[in-house]
Formats: sequence, structure tokens, C-alpha cells
Amino acid sequence: MAGFASAEPVLETLYAFTGGADGSFPAAGLVQDRAGNLYVANTYGHEVLKFTQDGVGSSFTKAGLNYPNDLALDAKGNIYVVNPAINTIQK
Repeated sequence: MAGFASAEPVLETLYAFTGGADGSFPAAGLVQDRAGNLYVANTYGHEVLKFTQDGVGSSFTKAGLNYPNDLALDAKGNIYVVNPAINTIQK
């Protein structure tokens, strides 16, 4: 196509981390807040991971967090976690 470069796109690794015993990381949901923090639903780890713009990662879990597979943010910055295994949405 005219006007398009033929080079392959370049992907940048923003965060690198290991997952389960086999090295897998089944990330199912991903959202970014206004401050630039990235939140990832780690389905089989039963947790939500947070990565800052500086690349610092942390994990948080909540009682009843069970196979989270999607995330959403509201206008106030609250995170909602979808847990289909137990038919809940948690804040």
C-alpha cells in the first residue's frame, strides 16, 4: 500500500514477570488508570497485579477473589474485578 512502510512493527516490553510453575501467566483482563498504573487480572494466581509507570510491580488479593478474568475502572478510580467462577463482581 502506498504511504505505509514495509517494516515489521516493533513491540516494546513494558513489564516482564514469571507466572506459574510452568512459567505461564494467564493474564485475562487489563486496565490503566489516570496515573498510568497498569492493572492485570492474573486468573490462575487469584490476584490482581499493579505495575507503576516506573515498572514497579505489586500484587493484591481480596477475600473471595477466585479466577479473576476481567477488570474495569469507574470515574473515581475504583477497580471492579469479575470473578465468573463464583458469579461475582468485586470492588
